[in-house]
Amino acid sequence: NDGDGVEIRTLDASDSFLTITIRDNVMTENSDDGIQIIDDDTVGDTNALLIIDRNLIARNALAGIGLMDLGETTEDYRAASLSERVHVFNNTLIGNNHGLTGGDNLVAINNIFMDHTNIAVKETDGNSVVANSLFWNNGVDQSGSNVDTTSTVNADPQLDEAAQLLPLSPAIDA
Repeated sequence: NDGDGVEIRTLDASDSFLTITIRDNVMTENSDDGIQIIDDDTVGDTNALLIIDRNLIARNALAGIGLMDLGETTEDYRAASLSERVHVFNNTLIGNNHGLTGGDNLVAINNIFMDHTNIAVKETDGNSVVANSLFWNNGVDQSGSNVDTTSTVNADPQLDEAAQLLPLSPAIDA
């Protein structure tokens, strides 16, 4: 795409519960972010859960998953402190400028962060946690993030050409 692979703007849904699921996709080589979540402060808090699960997010020019605020769509790696609940599970993020940026209520579990030019996980803080993840060959693995280092693996994930785990991958059952 000549832009983001997926762009989501939060809506005022405080009177109802909203779930958005992005699952089993391949988002590669977009000229901006693979997935961008934008909070528009004019709508207040959103009663929403965003689930990003089992995706390949690779070689996007900017962030693999970028969180922005103030209604701003131009990615600047601000790593916005969004209060929306975001679950990032079982994804493979490879070769983006930044892997995952932002979130104050984000749970990232069982993800692979590999070959990010700059930072794999940036300012995923507040009530957020990054756990059971594998980091490999990033400019910086994490900056200002709540990473559970006891469950973190730093090793070559051993992926094939389709970014699937090879039989002896350290990510299997880790």
